Amino acid sequence: MIVLEVLRDGILAASGVVFRIAIIMFPVMVGLRILRDRGGLDWLTQRLSGVMGHLKLPADAAPIIAAGMVFGIVLASALLIKERERGQMSKSQMAAITVLLGCAHAFVEETAVFSSFGANPLIVVASRLTVASVAYTLIVFGPSILRTRLKSESAGE
Repeated sequence: MIVLEVLRDGILAASGVVFRIAIIMFPVMVGLRILRDRGGLDWLTQRLSGVMGHLKLPADAAPIIAAGMVFGIVLASALLIKERERGQMSKSQMAAITVLLGCAHAFVEETAVFSSFGANPLIVVASRLTVASVAYTLIVFGPSILRTRLKSESAGE
């Protein structure tokens, strides 16, 4: 009897969680689809294009990053693979995009889900952006900083 009671409680609890997520995710997914169909991704891509130079990335990276941040890592991965087939990005640029999106993908969906369980959305977004920025900086700018430091140390000896 205890096993059946535990099983029933587990199923009820899991169903409640799935229902809470569905209540959040359905409108989010519909909204994202509308955003994509109405050109919202193009607008975001245009805004990100100016930032790409500061990140040491080509302008072609903007749609990948925009898609990853809004729609998730699966769509961004498909775009990244397509871009790799074109051969316009270096391996280091592709690695940098992968690190950035590994930390900062699906902002809309995941923030909505975490918020439905009581998380502060500002803290969720800020912490993910901070981790993404630190990881990206280490991957992209770290090697050149290290080389410069090693050169200056060897010149000082």
